[in-house]
This record gives sequence, structure tokens and C-alpha cells, in this order.
Amino acid sequence: MRFCLLGPVTAQSADQAIELGRRERLALAYLLLRSDRLTSTDRLIDMLWSDPPRTARQQLHNVIASLRRRVQHGCDELIVTRPMGYELRLGEHQLDVLEFRRHAGRGRDALLNGRYDEAEPCFASALALWRGAAMEDVTGEWADNLRASLMDERVAVAEAWLDCLFELGRHEEVIEAAGPLIVASPYREGLHEHRLRALAASGRRTEALEGYQAIRRTMVDELGIEPGAGLRLLHQRLLDGSDLPPRWSSPPRPRPLEVPPAPYLFGRDELLDQLEHELVPTTEPVVVALTGIGGAGKTSLAVAAAHRVEGRFRGGVLFADLRGSSAHPLVPHEIAARFLRSLGTPADHVPDNPDERLTLYRSTIADSPALVVLDDAGAEAQVRPLLPAAAGCAALVTSRRRLSGLATHARARTIGALGPQDAANLLIASSTRDDITREQAYAAAELCSGLPLALCVAGARLAVSTHVDIAEMLAQFRQEHDHLDGFALGDLDVRAALSTSYDNGLSVGAQDLLCALGLTAGQSWPRWLADIASPENRSLPALEELINVHFVEPDGRDRTGRPRLRMHRLVAEFASERARARWSTTAVRERQVTALRGWHGLAAFCDEQLDHGMDTVHGLPPATAIDGVIGGREHAYDWFQVEYGSLLDAVDRAIALEEYDLAASIALRTNGFLTVKAFDVEREAMLRKCLALPLRTLLRERLLRGLFAVLAQRGRDTELAPVAQQLLTAATEHGDPIGVQLALARCGSAASFVNRFEEATSFLIRAADAAAALNDPGAVAEARGRLAMVHLETGHPSEAEPLLAEVIRSERRLGASRSVAVWLVAHTDCLIEIGRLQDAAKDIEEAHAIAVAIGDEYGQATCGLRRATLLNRKGDVAAAWRSLEHNSPVLDRHAGAGINLDALRLRVDLLLAEGNWASAEESLTALLTARRRSPNTLELARDLARSARLRHAQGDPGAASDTQQVAQILRQLGLEKATLRLPSP
Repeated sequence: MRFCLLGPVTAQSADQAIELGRRERLALAYLLLRSDRLTSTDRLIDMLWSDPPRTARQQLHNVIASLRRRVQHGCDELIVTRPMGYELRLGEHQLDVLEFRRHAGRGRDALLNGRYDEAEPCFASALALWRGAAMEDVTGEWADNLRASLMDERVAVAEAWLDCLFELGRHEEVIEAAGPLIVASPYREGLHEHRLRALAASGRRTEALEGYQAIRRTMVDELGIEPGAGLRLLHQRLLDGSDLPPRWSSPPRPRPLEVPPAPYLFGRDELLDQLEHELVPTTEPVVVALTGIGGAGKTSLAVAAAHRVEGRFRGGVLFADLRGSSAHPLVPHEIAARFLRSLGTPADHVPDNPDERLTLYRSTIADSPALVVLDDAGAEAQVRPLLPAAAGCAALVTSRRRLSGLATHARARTIGALGPQDAANLLIASSTRDDITREQAYAAAELCSGLPLALCVAGARLAVSTHVDIAEMLAQFRQEHDHLDGFALGDLDVRAALSTSYDNGLSVGAQDLLCALGLTAGQSWPRWLADIASPENRSLPALEELINVHFVEPDGRDRTGRPRLRMHRLVAEFASERARARWSTTAVRERQVTALRGWHGLAAFCDEQLDHGMDTVHGLPPATAIDGVIGGREHAYDWFQVEYGSLLDAVDRAIALEEYDLAASIALRTNGFLTVKAFDVEREAMLRKCLALPLRTLLRERLLRGLFAVLAQRGRDTELAPVAQQLLTAATEHGDPIGVQLALARCGSAASFVNRFEEATSFLIRAADAAAALNDPGAVAEARGRLAMVHLETGHPSEAEPLLAEVIRSERRLGASRSVAVWLVAHTDCLIEIGRLQDAAKDIEEAHAIAVAIGDEYGQATCGLRRATLLNRKGDVAAAWRSLEHNSPVLDRHAGAGINLDALRLRVDLLLAEGNWASAEESLTALLTARRRSPNTLELARDLARSARLRHAQGDPGAASDTQQVAQILRQLGLEKATLRLPSP
């Protein structure tokens, strides 16, 4: 079988072309270019689909199966399925790209030794394999990059071929062949230089001078640059009539290939493709720097890239471990001596003087352009003397430092951790075990935080422990994880890799700051934390040192415009480990508590700026003020949006330190924001966690109020009464009259939610009396507003309306806009029942505007639901549907049962209004099923009344049964039919 990529993608068997579909060509081209290597399923999916469908894995399987049917022809070993992907084993099959490179390699060997008559046909044969643009019928970013890379190889071979023709005196052939090549690559100066030299050698010097001027105009007009040094020198020689400069001297030299064997990589395909595209011989030397923390896999990536591109550099590949992260880094002139010997310079010809030695190295490499791989560079000064300065050369540098001083020379790439999928694949491959499940692999990879070195250690430990159950190994990893003990095996040791950078690359101040951050920072954190975590090292240089060695990485700016940083989890664990060895237990605790007080201070400041309408939070421990972090009131909401996850983590940290009052205080300062955003799951978990602590009664009261609010919002009605009773008991024992009044109001609401209306009325009257005794008009109005909700529920909206209007006026005076919005929604319900639809519309629009202003997503959706109800009452069913569909996803997301029953009831009402009986019946069935699990029998009666209406419309005799159940419930509750809130039929 013969495969061709240097033109359209084709497969031929016995001179018979095989027809391939678009995705088959894509897959085949990619597998061919990665032949005899595993290509992961995920990588193939990403390559075949820009937006992979849910069925992508099955579709890929079908593509591969189709390819096998078309191209294998009895050879079952061509495309092999591997545990994590596929491998195309080329074997005896032919691939034109490999043939091109073999011909070109033989030509370079002959050219290197001055055998032009042997080199020329090799280069000609290589170029003859091209049938157009490489993979011209394959699209995609990866194809474009590889196409450009292959084109660079083609032009480099073409230039070598033109050199041979010139040296053989075949100048007219050079002129003729250079023309089409220049059209395809108009800015490749080497091609122009070949043509001008051939014109001059043919006696057409004037034409050559005119050609140079044309080239110069093009480059200045289109690129804004002058021609390079080679063309300018040639132009000068043409002007003064002197001898033409030689293209290059080519004494016979060895061609070293010093890089270690190519490793197999996971998750680095895109980076390798980019490096393959960048490491191309050009008219300027190319330098690429790969930087990252120890264990990130920089060396493996550099070695793999060097093996991919070594055929492009006729001088070979030089490799040196500079030992820059060790206590004894090598000096550049020592490396230069070894490189000179590798390039064929006799040992006794290597100069003793370091400067002369480096000068000879650069001259030698200019004569025989090579790729230079400089591994583990310690500093720019160690690297810079070894960088090639000549055209056609390239350098690939790896370092644990950022090497910012090379910015003018190098293209820098930071090598980070692997994603979860690639990390799991690497771990499975390293373990060589077939009894590890994907779930177990993901769990183990998560412990490694995507660091390739840690993954290799974990995989190696699994490999040597085949007698141990995977689950047992995972448990052991978790036990050892906090102390990095689980990540050491033989010479693979994460702690040792990080220690090298810590011990040899950091000042004492930077070491102190890293230790402090290991105690106080998470994986992503704000800049101010570094200042208070280590106040003695607040200077910028200490933090810059940590950034320079990749222990800390910049993480952009948050919504408030403040800088953020991040730290790999294993680095954080290493730093925490060093901190505990460096400082006493008391000193460690002091630093941790200081950071937590900083979080409390900022949360307290921002909480007081938010208009969340929650109970005031007086009597908490004093907050530590941190100046300059929050720009002002307008940034308070954005700060919470960015940091609420860190605040939840701070609560856990405070609990672990047994700073219980501080944990509860941070929780209470965060509660208002979580309420506005309806982050109810996180809010409830945080409050319950703190309520389990031994706290002062005052803090316990505040937490119980927050828990009551979140349970009410989530519709957990049966859980409210016990919480309200706990709150009343705590306030009574504490002798807190304000707390008692608030608890009475909540006891009343809890009773109302489960239809105990007489009990609710009694509690609420007591709450109003208690508020009056405290001379608190706002509390009086709030209690009377809750009483109004009882009137509304029991079918007396006219009695409820003035009380609700009163509480709205009171909240307006207090300036609590979110509370105004909450009561406006209740007032809207009341006005709808009275029939004052125009006034109801005004209320709900005002409430919605407030919710938008404070970023209350759940509040906006609640207003949208009321708007839909109002539109239905007005008879505009289509508009009601639009409002309901727009807001239902948010309402359902925050509902305790995963579906908002009020929204589902309105859906039933709209379907009934449209006469869509079948859909109405389906929704009613779901609604009634949910209601029967609830203690609120009044709501069940309201839904049964709708069921009776539907059955009556369908002529179903079951309508009578529903009507009887409704009547029975109303009798039990002592309520009238008006409480059913049925829309007009």
C-alpha cells in the first residue's frame, strides 16, 4: 500500500486509487504523520470536530472501521486499536513524506562532503514527489500548521538542490527552477539569492541588479523591512564587480545526534505540533524556550521535538544538560568545548581561552547549521553565549526559570500541568496494568494534580505493585499525599525536584514567602494575600523570584482589576511542609490566623456595601482592615463574585484551626452574597457546618436565621419549624429581646407554610407586639407583613393589601431595596387576587428592576414568574409562555426538588387556557405527585381544583372525585373556595 500526503491525501493499492471520505482523509493523514506512535482517541476527536457531538466516540469508531475496510486489504496490523486510541503501523507500506526525507537526507550527506553530482539527483528525486500543496484536500488548524512546516522542508531541500546545480555550473537550470519556487515562497530570501547568483554567473549582472531592486521594493512595501545581510552583501558585490560571496563552506564534518531516545508523551500533541512548526531553518536563528516547574516534563517535550525536526538541520542536533537548577551549574565555555568536539574539531584545536572557545563554537555551527538543545538552563547568562547566531540554526532551551532576559531572542512557552483526561491516560500508560478503571485513573491523577513527574511516579508504583489491589493503592496515595511521600520511587521524586529549585534558586526572603503562602493560599489567590502572609517579605522582589522559578504563576486580573496568582497544589503542599520544618507550631498558626482575619476584614467591608436585606450582623469579632484592596462600594459585589469560593475555604481553614468564632463570622459575612446569588446548596452547607461548632449564643442565633432563610427559599417547609424553635430557645436563653421578636416572626411563617394558620397568626401577633415594645416600627411592619401573607393564603387579599403596603413603605424608609423587592412580589400576588392588575404590573416591574440592580438572579426569575401569571390573568397567553420559558431554568435550578412547583402550576394554567388537554394532564400528573409528598395540603387542593377543571372539560367522571377531595381539604383547614386562586376559565 502506498500513501501520499505531498499533494491530495491518497491511498493506492496496486496502482488503484482508493476513494476516501473527508473525515477518513483527515484521520488517515493524522495517523500517517504520527505513524508507529499511539494517537489518543481524544486527540483524534478534537482534530476531526471543532465542536465534537455527543456521539463523537462512536462516529470516530465508524471512521476508523471504514478506513480499515478500505485500506487494510487483509493486513490487520495497519491500524491497531490501543487502550487509549489508535496506532498506524507503517511497516513495509510506503509514505511519500518519509521517502522525501530519505532522499533529502542522502542528498545532505553528499552535499556536506562536497559530492554535488551525487547530492543533486537525491534532491531532485525528493522534490519530484510533490504533487501540489501538502494535504491540500485536508482542512483544519493542525493541517495548516503541518502544511506550513512541510512547505518549509520543501523549500530547504529546494535551496540545497539549487546549490548543487550552481556548483555543477548548471546556472540556467538554477534560474529556471528558482522562478516557480519564488512564486510559492516570495519572501524566502535564499531562493532570491540563488537566482541572482545564477544570473550573475551567467553574465546577466544587470538583470541581477534589477532583480535585487524589485525584491527590495517588494519587501519594503509589503513587509516594511530591508533585505537580509546575505542579499545585501550579494548586491554590493554585484555593484562593485567583485567576486560573488560563497554560499557556504562545506568541509566534511560529523553530524551529531546527541539527544536521548524520544519519550512517549501524553497531552502534548498541540505543543509538539507548534514546536515542529517553529523549529525550521530560516534566514534568522530560531530560539524557543520551554519553562515551568520541576517535573512539568520540559525535557521530555524538548527531546521529542528535537527528534521530530532533526532531519531539517544538516549540522545535526547538539544536546547538553546545563545543570542550572543544581548547586553546581556548568559554565558555557565547558559546554562549548564538548560541542566543538562533537562537531569534528580535534581536542587539541579547542582554544583554552573561554572567549576564543565560544567564538570558534559559533563560527563552527554557522558553517554547519544545527539544532542546539540546552536543557535545565539556570540563567540567561548561562544560555546566551551558547545560542547560535547564524542563519539555518535553532536552539531549544528548557529552564525552571522564566528567562525573561531572553525575551528579545526567544519565543517562550510555559509548560503547565496536564488536563484530567491526559493525566489519566499518562497514569494508565505508566502503570502498564489492565485492571485499573477510568474512574480509578482519574482519582489517582487528581492526587497528582496533573504534574507529569508525579503521574509517572504513581504509575510506576502501580506497575511494581501488581499484587496490590488498585483501591488499596489509592487509599495509600491519599494517606501519603499530604507529605509528598507518595511521589517518590527510585530517581523519580517530586519532593527532590521541587527542593532543587527551592534550595538553589531562591533567596531566604523568597523561601520565607513561599512557606507562608503554602500555609495560607489556595491554588488561586489575590495579590494582597502575599503581603499579609509574610509581612517581613512584602517587597516585590521576593514574589518576583517565586514567579521567576514558576513556583507561583500570574493568573490575570479579577473583576475588580486586582492581580491574581496561582500555585500548583503539589507546590503548595511542598511549601507547607517546608514551613512546618522552618517555624514553630505557634508561628505557623499565627500566620494562618492572620490570613483568615484578612479574609474576614474584606468580607465584612464588602458585606456592608451589599443591599441584600438580610439581618444585620452586629456583635461579631473585630475585622482586620486591609487598605487598598477594594476600590470602593461599586466593587464589593464583584469582589464577592470572585472570592466567595476562597471564603468558603477560609471557613474550613478556620474550623481546622479551632477558630470557631472566626469561622462563623466569615460565614455570616458571606451569607448575604450567597443569598443574593441563590447559591443555596453552598449556603446551607456552610451554615450547617458552622452550627455544628461550639459557638457563642449570639453567633448561633445569626446562623439559625440564615439557615431558616435558605430552607424557606428551597421550599423545605417541614424543616422550618424546628429551626425557628431552636432560634426562639437560643434568643430566650440569651436574653435577647430583638432575637426573640425575630424568632417569633419566623415561628409564625413556619406554621403558615404547613397550613397551621391559627398558630401562625398567634406567633405573628406576638411578634408584632414584641416589636412595638421595642419601639421598632420596621420590625412591627415586617411582622404585620408576615401576618398579611397569612391573610392572603387564607383567601382574604383585601385584608392583606394594606398591611403589605405598610411594610413596603417601612422598608423604603430603611433603604433596604432587596427587602422592598421581596415585599413588592408579595404585594403583586395580593393585587392579582384583588383584580388590580395594572397596579400589580407596576409593582412587579419595580421589583424586577431592583433584582437586576443588585445582581439577584433568582429574584429576577421570581419576578418573571409573577409577570407570566399576570399576563395570563390579562389573557395574553403567548406573552405569558415567553416569560415562563425564559425564567423556568433558573427557578428549577434553585428548587429543592429540581423543579419549581409554582412554575409547573402556571404551565398547567396556560395549557388549560389553550385547551391543550393532553399536555395539561401530563404536567398535572407530575405536579400532583410532587404535592402529595408535601405537608402543604392547601397547595394540593389548589392543584386538585385544576385537575377537576381539566377532567370536567374532557368529560371525565373523575372530576367529581377531585372536587370532593378539594372540599374535604378546605373543610379540614376551615377555608373558603376563594383560597384556591383559580384563574378565570
